[in-house]
Amino acid sequence: MARVVVQCSQGHLFSTVWVPFASFKAVRLGRSRYQRCPECGRFRLVRKASDRTTRNGDP
Repeated sequence: MARVVVQCSQGHLFSTVWVPFASFKAVRLGRSRYQRCPECGRFRLVRKASDRTTRNGDP
């Protein structure tokens, strides 16, 4: 298990446990997960922050 930085659909960054092919506190939806964002307290889609920067082309 590794802690990774993730970003919710509203842009909040936080760390979470990310286990490939498994999830203990989130619903897996492909490369995204549906889990509670600790910044706003709502359930949101989250992705690894590294995936988002690669997809958007930002360094």
